[in-house]
Amino acid sequence: IIGLALIAVGSWVTANDQSFVDTVQYFSSYNAIELQLYQGTSLIRYFSYAVIIIGSLLVVINFVGCWGVVIENRGLLMAWKDDYEKSITSRFVSKYRGTFGAFAISEFEDYSLKMDQLMIELECCGLQGSQDFSNTKSRWYQEGRKYSDGTTGDAIKIPPACCKYTSKDFWRKADYEKFQDNLKDKDCVKTTNGSNMNVGCLAAAKNKTAKTALPFIAIPIILFLFQIATIGISIFLICRIQKWDNELYY
Repeated sequence: IIGLALIAVGSWVTANDQSFVDTVQYFSSYNAIELQLYQGTSLIRYFSYAVIIIGSLLVVINFVGCWGVVIENRGLLMAWKDDYEKSITSRFVSKYRGTFGAFAISEFEDYSLKMDQLMIELECCGLQGSQDFSNTKSRWYQEGRKYSDGTTGDAIKIPPACCKYTSKDFWRKADYEKFQDNLKDKDCVKTTNGSNMNVGCLAAAKNKTAKTALPFIAIPIILFLFQIATIGISIFLICRIQKWDNELYY
């Protein structure tokens, strides 16, 4: 932004130094009469060229610098990603116990409810896959293996949030008791048929991000091209204005 601002100021001074001086005098409490001494001189013109060059360099340096930071820290970012995934997976195993189909609404826990929402919306099962629920140390394995029809224990393979649904409106309307009416397979939690058991939420989130990543990649590229175009337009205007001045006065 600073680079673009400098380019704009430099172009302004080059195109019309009188307007620049008048504007400085208008907004400044200090009498800038001294600036008028340099009006139309080569000094102020060289000053404008210098400002444009500095602004252009700032634009390029900032872009290259940001790109360099991303490239140089790629290994660090990957290490942080692995550590973060282990951390949230450990938290999921220790805190998630399920919600609808196993507990009354009054017993719902906020964390479990949010994780159920994640699994339903992304159509996934656990963070790493259904193996998160076969972990005998997980909270769901110890407390959540029960179903509204009275079935408990090893007969329950996965929580209802891992199942596929014909419609998700019951969830969006918080009408949790109607989840069975929307199950693709009524025995999903017992047989894992009609479920998303092979899709982990971390992988599902990554795939969804990859599909929507184009705008995030395109925006900085477009901004960079816009900055380059601004520099080109500034240089073009300077050349044209100089030509017009020469034709007008000579």
